[in-house]
Amino acid sequence: MAAFARKFRSLAGVYWQEMLAYPVASMIWILTDAMLALVMPAVWLSASGGSGMFGMTSPEMVTYYLITLILSQFIVCHLLWDIAWSIKEGMFAIQLARPFPIYWNFAAQNLAWRVGKLILFAPFLLFYLAVYHQYLGSVPLYFNVEFFVSTILAHILSYNIAIAVAMITLWTTEFHSVFALYYFPENFLSGRVVPLAALPWWAALAGDFLPFRFTVALPTEILMGRIVGPEMWRLIGLQCAWIVGFYIIGRILFARGIRQYTGFGN
Repeated sequence: MAAFARKFRSLAGVYWQEMLAYPVASMIWILTDAMLALVMPAVWLSASGGSGMFGMTSPEMVTYYLITLILSQFIVCHLLWDIAWSIKEGMFAIQLARPFPIYWNFAAQNLAWRVGKLILFAPFLLFYLAVYHQYLGSVPLYFNVEFFVSTILAHILSYNIAIAVAMITLWTTEFHSVFALYYFPENFLSGRVVPLAALPWWAALAGDFLPFRFTVALPTEILMGRIVGPEMWRLIGLQCAWIVGFYIIGRILFARGIRQYTGFGN
């Protein structure tokens, strides 16, 4: 275990240096996650005349998007693009040759970039607070155990989904369209575009049976007190089930795809 921890720290340190060398890449992903939360409150406030929408008051709506903005920086994992490019360009072969499990290799990379992303996120947060400050501060938030557990599990789930989706690159070099198909439902069913309660009934029903709700939407709803009691732990249990499911899917796709991997250097 001590040797594993040393290797993990060393790899995380290498990826931290990489993040410092390419901070613009982190800023692009921050802007990608932040844009929705920065723009959508203004859209809905204008459409509702300041009276609120989706069963939320205006302060609740602005607070909702503030929470999704902050949580997205920690939860949503875009590592699938890095993995896909490493597979396509042949760096994946080098990573496979390391005496360290590939799953934890990418976990170290994810951790390093996640910390850097949270640091670089500060200007976007300050901008949001400055623009919408008059709506903030009146909505109670519930920082209970369930919220923190759900937030950590949400990030693990997002990471496992990213790993599983990225493994598709082992079969095809045209991964852009596949990833686009992933991001379309992810944006809506994770609650980042609109609250799930605002979706048509069939979309909300689909959201209950797909993993995206269990990333950003679930901890947001728990924090705002919209999910309470035993229902919280039932949904957290489903989070754990999705984590295990995508871990298994990722391992299967990796095991089968690596047999035919022909990237440069392999």
